[in-house]
Amino acid sequence: MINRLTIGTGSLIFLFACVFVCHGADCSIPGTSISMPSHTFHAGDLCELRVVFCNTGSDPLYNHPLFVVLTILGEYWFAPEWTRGEDGFTHFTLTFPPGTKEQLVLPEFSWPVTGTSFSGALFIAAVTDPVYDHVVGDIASWEFSWSDW
Repeated sequence: MINRLTIGTGSLIFLFACVFVCHGADCSIPGTSISMPSHTFHAGDLCELRVVFCNTGSDPLYNHPLFVVLTILGEYWFAPEWTRGEDGFTHFTLTFPPGTKEQLVLPEFSWPVTGTSFSGALFIAAVTDPVYDHVVGDIASWEFSWSDW
């Protein structure tokens, strides 16, 4: 699946080749990976969201944006402020030393009673160069759902 993401009056283009890539401890493939405790959540389940970036280079990547985007029903929400895409976008600005760097995006919480069920929610994570010109390494995605039943 490839998506073009248009935000407000400006345009930020990502080619989201939405394939979850787990880089493992060896950090041999540059890019992001996403981890959550499950793909399905029920009331009372513990939930958190972590993104790991693997920098296979020998130099740090200074002041690079880490985008973490939640997409539900065609709407995009950008961490860390969870800004809705049509209102602009936010991201983490981080320095990535050689090796792996983990970013806690959602601290651990107990999944609430929602009174609903939903499937097809998707987190997407990517690091870009500082001027948003290109994605650095692989893009990661994590599909999840929730249900009270």
